Amino acid sequence: MVLLSAWSLYRPTGMPPGPRGFPVVGSLFSLTANIHLDFIKLGKKYGGIFTIKLGSNLAVVLNDYELIKEALVKKPTDFAGRPRTLSGEILTEGCKDIAQSDYNSTWKLHRKIAHQAIRAYASGEKLERLVHEQAFPPLQEALEESDGKPLQMKQLFMLTVNNVLGKLCFGHGLTLEDPEFKATVQIFDDYSETVGKGLIADVLPFMKYIPMKATDDLVRISEQAFAPWRTKFMEHKEKYDKDNIKDLTDYLIQEQKKAVEEGVGDIEKLTDTHLVQTIVDVYGAGIGSTKETMNWSVVYMVRYPDVQTKVAMEIDDVVGRDRLPLLSDRSKLPYYDAVIHELMRIRTVLPLAVPTKL
Repeated sequence: MVLLSAWSLYRPTGMPPGPRGFPVVGSLFSLTANIHLDFIKLGKKYGGIFTIKLGSNLAVVLNDYELIKEALVKKPTDFAGRPRTLSGEILTEGCKDIAQSDYNSTWKLHRKIAHQAIRAYASGEKLERLVHEQAFPPLQEALEESDGKPLQMKQLFMLTVNNVLGKLCFGHGLTLEDPEFKATVQIFDDYSETVGKGLIADVLPFMKYIPMKATDDLVRISEQAFAPWRTKFMEHKEKYDKDNIKDLTDYLIQEQKKAVEEGVGDIEKLTDTHLVQTIVDVYGAGIGSTKETMNWSVVYMVRYPDVQTKVAMEIDDVVGRDRLPLLSDRSKLPYYDAVIHELMRIRTVLPLAVPTKL
């Protein structure tokens, strides 16, 4: 045990400086729920790049703009790998998605077809149409019905983003009173709460062999969350019409059938599970980040009414009140554009990047 404890503190030669930590657990007990703030403090002490032991994992933290840019922008493929964790395997059914999958030919194929589908069904004028037809009407209706009374925006933002992504992925939207929408909200709430707690086995791998309630809860909520997406995918597969590709799910099924017909080696990379996980990545990640950014935008607009007034005036001057904004208006709305960037800076939805490995 003494030798193992000493070995757990070993660091390869040439690693950046950082806190030594304790045997086995490393620096886990030094970190708080606001781990990004803890990293900022450590950055002030050790510099823009430092090493920290998170349980059994030796992690290098980049805490400097130029270093982050070099790693993720200038050398993206060098840092495109993903470490495997127990929670990652559970949430992605064996790392069969895009976000948690390691950098390999399967990942590149799924990322490629997902990008192609998004460009085909949610870019330029098609994106504008999705927002105008799916997001704006329910928002406008709710605001008119409130008649100036206080209104809870959180569910409304969830609905508007859900409808854009629902139309993109499955070809339809929902309403506030729709049982499917209420079930979706509940799934996202339960999913966020369960995933947010994390698993101790992610940092102490040997713990995965010990039965724990947290692991069982994660398996259960993952099954509940994926069930509706699997059902929708299978419905699309049963009704698939190669002459009527109308959404992202149809596009993925089309690519799968092409691989089968052509007998190429990509068939095993395009299983139903892989495709459902790709849909989950597009749908789930899009809803989470967008609705939270919108929630915070309302908070800050209320907190700073002078900024709200300037934004409204600029929109009225450039766009007017007879139409909805277009992507082409962006260059003519410099103040509004700056406000959006500042909102994303001051309330970062995801302060830490997804872990990578060499």
